[in-house]
Amino acid sequence: MLVQGLTNYDSAETFPGMFPIVYCPSCNRSMPGPFPLTGCACGFSLSGLAGKGTSAFQIKKDSQHRDILSGRGIQLYSKTLNTSFDFYGEANLIDVVDFALTYGEKRSILSSHGGHSTSVIVSYIPDVIGSGIQKASPSGVLQPCSGICLMSPESTSGFAHSFATLDDWVSQKFPGDSSVCKFCRKPTPFGLGVCIECFENNGRKWQNFIDATFTIKLP
Repeated sequence: MLVQGLTNYDSAETFPGMFPIVYCPSCNRSMPGPFPLTGCACGFSLSGLAGKGTSAFQIKKDSQHRDILSGRGIQLYSKTLNTSFDFYGEANLIDVVDFALTYGEKRSILSSHGGHSTSVIVSYIPDVIGSGIQKASPSGVLQPCSGICLMSPESTSGFAHSFATLDDWVSQKFPGDSSVCKFCRKPTPFGLGVCIECFENNGRKWQNFIDATFTIKLP
């Protein structure tokens, strides 16, 4: 079956294969997917989530998740684990964020400082976008990351940021949780909004799924 991405809300929500309806993290406005790179009419922008934030908080956080890009080993920064985007992840970060806003799973977690609830969106693509280390692992052992976490994606006051995710971090934060493919509705591991079969049927290219002109081929 071939399905062209359309902008009809009702059809897109009820007929498998069409791009899903997406919602602005800030104002919850519904829009036809994929999530627009231009952001939302409310003023929400992808820039803070894509490493372009300008607040002191964002600059600090972004720096801590770009050790590889700076030519240094990944540091823990007083945490039990940490990750860094690699050059592929950084070069494609705006698209990875766009994919996450379109297909990711939204949840709330307790912040590591203060214990208050923080909204997150977790998403995986079939490509490595970074690496990570854990304090409990042997020194220098890097683990590949193909997932991303958007932290406080709704924030327009300088707190929205993102980082590559370790599988162990995801399983610890969301034990037993799962997802479904937004196209064929097949159960998938948590954060995998497009199943492997749908990726395979569409050229094995995850960028096709954020191209509104692309014709989705279902299994």
